[in-house]
Amino acid sequence: AMRDALVLAALSLVAVAQTGGWWDQPTPDYGDVSVGPSDATAGYCACNPGQIYLDVVFIVDTSADMTSKTVGDATATIQSTLIPLTFGTSLYQSQVGILAFADTVEIVKNFGDLRNINDVFGFQLPYLGGKATKMTDAIKQASSIISNNEREFTRGVIVLLSKSFNQLDATNVKEAVESFKDDGGIFITIDYAKGGIKGLEELATTGYYNNDPSTNPDALNMDTIYALCDANCFCPDGLYPYNTPNAQTGREVPLGCYHVADVPSVYDAAANNCKNQKGFVATVHDDDKNFFLVSVFPPKARYWLGLKRNGGGYEWADQSNDGFTYWAPGNPIAGQDCVYGQQQTGFNSAWFSAPCTDPLKYSMTYACQLRPCDTEYDCRV
Repeated sequence: AMRDALVLAALSLVAVAQTGGWWDQPTPDYGDVSVGPSDATAGYCACNPGQIYLDVVFIVDTSADMTSKTVGDATATIQSTLIPLTFGTSLYQSQVGILAFADTVEIVKNFGDLRNINDVFGFQLPYLGGKATKMTDAIKQASSIISNNEREFTRGVIVLLSKSFNQLDATNVKEAVESFKDDGGIFITIDYAKGGIKGLEELATTGYYNNDPSTNPDALNMDTIYALCDANCFCPDGLYPYNTPNAQTGREVPLGCYHVADVPSVYDAAANNCKNQKGFVATVHDDDKNFFLVSVFPPKARYWLGLKRNGGGYEWADQSNDGFTYWAPGNPIAGQDCVYGQQQTGFNSAWFSAPCTDPLKYSMTYACQLRPCDTEYDCRV
């Protein structure tokens, strides 16, 4: 919780005006900060539907509000979404359950029941009719199915398909959803009502609300699969996620997971440690990332940046050719090939040159930037 608070505090200051100090002045041209053929973050949050590994429970409103024909449509929607998935409990495999509810809750498929394409096409959602009064119970039951079968390095997802929302039970529904989210789960809502229902939209994790059935039905299955891929991009426990929202969907995905070193070291040792963790010393390419990085270290701490002189220019550890810099006046200094950052005023920071292997004066903290877990990357280290 403290880490999340620090990150949010840093990101909330991105828009704060930076006036009246040296950071407002143009950065002198101290040489190229470039040289890299590619950006190491380009493959983050890859989407390979056949390798999605999640614990997913679909909850379907099969009350009279949906009608029997719409319940049949929902069956086909779920089947279409599940076709590319691989079922099981190993890496790159998903467990899937399906619940139906109205004024009662019925388990249609439990974890382990879906094993192949024949099982996918072999189920049919029951039309229960009546009122949709048991949404809270269905959410709690789905959450229990996921928690009772929890897998390491696997995220839980609930997908709610509904055409109604009982305002009289709104508080209980929201509490059940928030409890699931607090445990790290992603809550997706697929709203079948024309024009959408605000209550259903408010339940969804940010960016995971879908009203395609009435607004863009052709995109429903595609959007749901991409949502599952984004849900499958996350940081292991104990790492700081640098979450950024997707401009189109609003869904937040981590552009890196950060391990902050418990003890300081010289730069070359830090770089070697990060490499052994399948990462690199954290890099900075914009103000948002700069604020984030400042927030994960103690105030005024010196911290290594993944930037090192090589010949006439500087190379980023992530192989980016970005030219963003935050040099302090008088820097960089000839003969000092490594770079560290340090908080100055507020969340402003400056960059300074330093020797790469001087343990007496330049042993300092750092963060290793690691790739998030996703459908093409095994984040278990």
